[in-house]
Amino acid sequence: PSLWRMSRAELTELCFTCRLHAALIDGQLAGYSALTLHPAQDRHDEAQAQLSRLAVHPAFQGRGVGRQLLAESIAFAHAHDTYRILLNTPESNRRSRQLYETVHFRRYGARVPVLVYQKET
Repeated sequence: PSLWRMSRAELTELCFTCRLHAALIDGQLAGYSALTLHPAQDRHDEAQAQLSRLAVHPAFQGRGVGRQLLAESIAFAHAHDTYRILLNTPESNRRSRQLYETVHFRRYGARVPVLVYQKET
């Protein structure tokens, strides 16, 4: 599947809107992260980043690849004076939630369903 459950259009959008970081193991793509920085709009605003995607190929899961990609994304944000990072993950994805919580991400705000529009062809 398209880099593990994303459409070609979604992946193309990531290439143009995010900073992509790839993890390679023995020359194979093991995982990747997509992070977007959003600078402060005015002096009352806080810069923040959005972790749009953190994906690890099923064959490489459980080896710390996701943790390394997450750590690198956090370090990149900090290097750009951005200390607030937002992300979404499904409630049902316990592994992802555990990973994020071990590095001090916490739930914030109300649970919001994600709606997607896709034109039928």
